Amino acid sequence: MRHWHFLLVMIQLLDPTLYTPAFRQERVAKTGQDIVLVVMSSLWKILKKDFVPSVRQYIEIFSIKFMLRFPDVALDDP
Repeated sequence: MRHWHFLLVMIQLLDPTLYTPAFRQERVAKTGQDIVLVVMSSLWKILKKDFVPSVRQYIEIFSIKFMLRFPDVALDDP
């Protein structure tokens, strides 16, 4: 799967109506990992790559939506 395909799927899975704060805490407690942190880590790698403008647009839209949904992670990430 290409990076931008991954982002299109992830933004739907991380929808606030599905991925609530309570569900996020439950998943972290059960797995020991926070998918939001994993996505944030992957996002920085994806943003560093050079994509054609049409793909870059998907990536930038995802980045904005993701950071607005999870400001706690986005603001803490150096």
